[in-house]
Amino acid sequence: MLGRRTTLDETRLLPSAASRALLDQERRMRERLAALRDDLAESRVTLHLEPERVRRVVAIALELAGQPPLEPGAEPGTWVVPALTGSWSRATIGLEHPARPEERRPVTFDHGQATGRTDVVLAHLGHPLVRMALALLRAEVWGTGHHLHRVTLRYADRRLGVPVAVAHGRLVITGASGHRLHEQLIFAGVRLAEGRPERLGVQESEGALELAHDVAVPATLADRLVPALAAAAEPLRAALQARAADRARQLTATLAGRARDEQQHVEATLSELAATIRREALGEHGGQLQLITGVELDAGDRAQVERDVRSLRARLERIPDEIEREQAAIARRYADPAHRLFPAAVTLLVPEGVRL
Repeated sequence: MLGRRTTLDETRLLPSAASRALLDQERRMRERLAALRDDLAESRVTLHLEPERVRRVVAIALELAGQPPLEPGAEPGTWVVPALTGSWSRATIGLEHPARPEERRPVTFDHGQATGRTDVVLAHLGHPLVRMALALLRAEVWGTGHHLHRVTLRYADRRLGVPVAVAHGRLVITGASGHRLHEQLIFAGVRLAEGRPERLGVQESEGALELAHDVAVPATLADRLVPALAAAAEPLRAALQARAADRARQLTATLAGRARDEQQHVEATLSELAATIRREALGEHGGQLQLITGVELDAGDRAQVERDVRSLRARLERIPDEIEREQAAIARRYADPAHRLFPAAVTLLVPEGVRL
């Protein structure tokens, strides 16, 4: 009687098909980002990408390049990048404060410390400073330069017991097409006890490295240790090769899973493109096409619309074959993985107080 609504149409409160599709897409994106974050965190642990390790790489590279060293920042965990010369000046691009361009921000190698902040710059693996440092050290290790020593002798905690030699190497896994599928540094150790050197397990070798100090062994003691290290050269090489083969076998399932994930991602992406073309451009049953062609258009516009529609239909028809080709290319890239080992350096750890 008053002209007011007496019933409630609940269908108006329900989300539309378009909004449901958008919500589903956002949910899938959040799940994908969460999975990528987990993979990134796992990779950091596996590859030992601690902030202090990355900082040391940069510090050594700056020293090799004849550049001034990093200076501690006002906040613990931050570092001031000095004025760099030559090609290294590119590493300082982007350090200016966005609100105060005359002010240069410090860098940090800790992802957690840089989260949500603009007053510090995260020096991640892709940052120019870190990228140039890694390139220089890689060239020094695998090139013909002699600026880096391949053998180092360091003191370790007395809990080590006896001297331990640890060999470091670069493990590269490639597919049948020569594409690099995986790369990492590995290590293997042997205990230089009385008699034949004893091979250590992965955890034992890692534990020995964790006991190491940054104190160099005197030359007199090093001269007495060199014969023992030379005698253990072949067992040490065999231990590193065995570690490379074991790690390659461990990565077989990981690489196969990565290939499947890439194939599924390609299929999902292109299938979503096909669904979008059908729904948004052509309409599920041609209704959108009828709506477009039903509008009064001049001859030129109508011809352009028809060309666009034919192009979209042709693109839609190519998608199944494109999925098949992309998946086949991924399969070829990951087929027949083979590992290669490149020995890099040797660390000889000597327990403090040892008598030889």
